[in-house]
Amino acid sequence: MPFNVWCEGCGHLIGKGVRFNAEKQEIGKYHSTKIWSFTMTAPCCQQRIEVQTDPKNAQYNVVSGGKQKVNQHMSCCTQHVCCNSQSDQSMQGSCSML
Repeated sequence: MPFNVWCEGCGHLIGKGVRFNAEKQEIGKYHSTKIWSFTMTAPCCQQRIEVQTDPKNAQYNVVSGGKQKVNQHMSCCTQHVCCNSQSDQSMQGSCSML
């Protein structure tokens, strides 16, 4: 699996990197790049999960049988990329995540 997915059949979390014997089908093209559909059976409840490639956005999409888990990042820490100056280091102390 290219990312974490919630199974819609039983609610089980299928982790990123889990290998499946999937059925692979070419379902179309985006310019000259093939669009692939992968259909697999979840190990937890035999739910069929379908994932398709999205070459336009360079990603995969869960079409049916599951829902991609969305990771939420703390917005307070995304502002502090590097701390080179003294004022940046003092701002770092105010963030609870650093």
